[in-house]
Amino acid sequence: MKALYLLLSFIMISDTLVSQCLDDDWHNTSIQNSWLSCTSSFNPVSQLGNSHWIQFEFDEVKAIEGLKIWNMNHPNLLTAGIRTLRIDASMDGIQWMAVDTLDLEEGRSDKSYTGQAIDDFNSFEARHVVFTALSTFGNACAGLTEVRFNLGKVSTSTGHEYLATKVSIAPNPTDQFISIIFSDTELSVRSIEIFDVLGQQLIHQQIEQTSVDGILRLDSSSLPDGHYTLRLTTEEGLISKKIVVAHP
Repeated sequence: MKALYLLLSFIMISDTLVSQCLDDDWHNTSIQNSWLSCTSSFNPVSQLGNSHWIQFEFDEVKAIEGLKIWNMNHPNLLTAGIRTLRIDASMDGIQWMAVDTLDLEEGRSDKSYTGQAIDDFNSFEARHVVFTALSTFGNACAGLTEVRFNLGKVSTSTGHEYLATKVSIAPNPTDQFISIIFSDTELSVRSIEIFDVLGQQLIHQQIEQTSVDGILRLDSSSLPDGHYTLRLTTEEGLISKKIVVAHP
């Protein structure tokens, strides 16, 4: 399948990055066309708190199969380039999933700098993507010059909806335990997660396989009253279900 590349503008408060290509993958070193964050702010991925981050938003769900990143290449700001980059993804901009953590190369200030291709990472599907700078090359600021996404084939929404029909929740509302009932006992579940309405992960449980009778039980007694999203990660795809917790 021929790769499709998408060049996106950076979204970080009011900062915008535009392409600054000179010849194919060559770049100039103008700081005006780069993203630079010197003041941390609250990350959309709430558990990361105040940090230097960049958010991308696609017009629809995309399959991300590879990246090409140009680190900060201004001659006076090479140390502001991101050394360790965390990637988080979301379908709705509320519930986030950690995708991967990457080690980036330091940028170069010569115009023939052609960036770093990254193909060996966890591919994923998302509409929203957040890059967070976990470390730089020594500068208190963090910055990048450009990012390109290698886009592949996206699973159809019909497929995800069909998966959801294989799972039911009982009781719902619940107070002590949630029974996750599988109509297809061959469905292979890897993990169970519960998120609150702010997208914070409250429960995460790894699963080796479903039980013999096709039912998994999850203790929900520690959750306060409210509305939550239960997410199952399976080999066939993600399944999300809305649940309500109401204690007597």
